[in-house]
Amino acid sequence: MLKSMLILLILTNLLSCKETEEELDTSVATAINDFKDKKNDNSNEDSVINHLPNKIYSFNLKTGKCLDSDGEEGLNTDYFGECGDFIESDLADKDLKQNIFWGANFSGAYLDKSQFSLDDLTYVEAKLDQNTRFDFEEDLSKKKLIKSQRNAIKTTKKWFSKIKAETKKDQKAYKKVKKKLRRMASSPEKDALIEEALDLKDDIKEGNELKSDIAKKSKRHKSKIKKIKKWD
Repeated sequence: MLKSMLILLILTNLLSCKETEEELDTSVATAINDFKDKKNDNSNEDSVINHLPNKIYSFNLKTGKCLDSDGEEGLNTDYFGECGDFIESDLADKDLKQNIFWGANFSGAYLDKSQFSLDDLTYVEAKLDQNTRFDFEEDLSKKKLIKSQRNAIKTTKKWFSKIKAETKKDQKAYKKVKKKLRRMASSPEKDALIEEALDLKDDIKEGNELKSDIAKKSKRHKSKIKKIKKWD
């Protein structure tokens, strides 16, 4: 329920600029706090970005696929963004830095002279293949693509560590609240503690689920490196 808000906040910060280590820590910490505070978010829990008008498919962090509301896989045609279908499209001179292309397919696309960040496209799991045309020389493409996948793994590990640390804090706080509850008689204060305990329990559950999804994301990047190495 709260994952899409957290993911979007973190990645908007990560992709909008090249942050220093300290700035990245701040971005993730801010996003985690927002994750805890925004309890009324009704978005699809596994979608990175909420559905927008005329957009059918959204990227699913758990599976790494673009799915519609019925769980069917596909791509958005005529949509310049998440899960966009850009297969063999001519995107020369296009500015790709203004949108986040989660799960978009750029197989065979012509990207010469277009404005984009390879690391950004890699991190949001946009699909690139050996037929995707870039500005850089062909004999360097595999090296650059593998390096960008490794950069994505490093960023994902940092993200995982931050969520893990926050979940541990919630677990400790939950244990303290439970001890207090055992010693308290019925009262308005006890009711408030019960509410706090339930909120912490929800946060712990969602934090653990998010860690699982992030770990799966890291595995997908590692799998992609193996596939790129096999390219002719």
